[in-house]
Amino acid sequence: MISMISVLYVLVLLIAPTSFVNAQRKVLLSDDNGWAVAHVRAPYTALKAENYDVLLVAPADDVSSGLFPPFIPILNQRLLQCQFNTCPGLLDPLGLPLGLFPASGYNSTDNRLNYITGLTADAVQKGLQDLSPTAFNSPPDLVLIGVHVGNIKGTSIKSSGIVTAAAAAISQGIPAVVFSGATGSQVSYTTLDSDPNSSTSIAARTYASLVVRLANKLTAPPGPILPPNVGLSVNFPPATNCATASSVKFVLSRLAADPNANDESCTNLRLPLESVVLNANGGSSCLASISVWDVSTKEDADPLAQAAVMFKLLDILTCPNLS
Repeated sequence: MISMISVLYVLVLLIAPTSFVNAQRKVLLSDDNGWAVAHVRAPYTALKAENYDVLLVAPADDVSSGLFPPFIPILNQRLLQCQFNTCPGLLDPLGLPLGLFPASGYNSTDNRLNYITGLTADAVQKGLQDLSPTAFNSPPDLVLIGVHVGNIKGTSIKSSGIVTAAAAAISQGIPAVVFSGATGSQVSYTTLDSDPNSSTSIAARTYASLVVRLANKLTAPPGPILPPNVGLSVNFPPATNCATASSVKFVLSRLAADPNANDESCTNLRLPLESVVLNANGGSSCLASISVWDVSTKEDADPLAQAAVMFKLLDILTCPNLS
């Protein structure tokens, strides 16, 4: 069913100015593979280079399985080191190591890089409620989550931790987008410099450029970033399929099959199935899918919300032959 909110959004989109013409865009960035992986640090660096005001708040560990190490909340202490030994060890009054580590904290040289012991939803909530008021003096304009290592496709978003985190932000009135990419492994951000030509480093930088391209379009005039109560799920193709980041083409898609639509068509407002986009040309295409999902159901948003997103992103979307 088409919601009245979506109708109003389209009208607002046509007449409202953007709020970012003369203002720095504020982004809360998170992920579920850990605060120190290359796939989240590359977007952090790329967004800052594009003059975004970025606050990263992410789990101290890979929590894509839904689990994280035990810790003592009242003491803000954990027994295990953070991912890639990135948490400083706690010391006793004599300066001797206690064998404990902070359960939450920030990078000693960049306090915009924050970690917590918990899930992605906990990290996003920490960013929204506790850290954004100090960092931004306001809520963020946009929440970006990822790039998750490995594609999250179709109805599997219902069990995805990054989608749960995005839904929490959307429920508080903050637009949110989740990203996942086919190429890469969970390696330290230091690999971006120590092994810049590795497949993961190349993929991380490629995907970071795409995150910036989409963020730029979403925050450009006219109107609001997204319709209320919907989020975007973006899946990137294997980086090896694409000569450069600029080679990647975005296709608006849907999560689940529609008996009234041709799964391989994006004509006549019949959006192609996400998996068809990603598997086009035997999986060798350089296409990224963008699916619009409803915050309450985590299923495909109503047609007018999809149309509103299409209108917003029109000049970066393509409708290729998906056979």
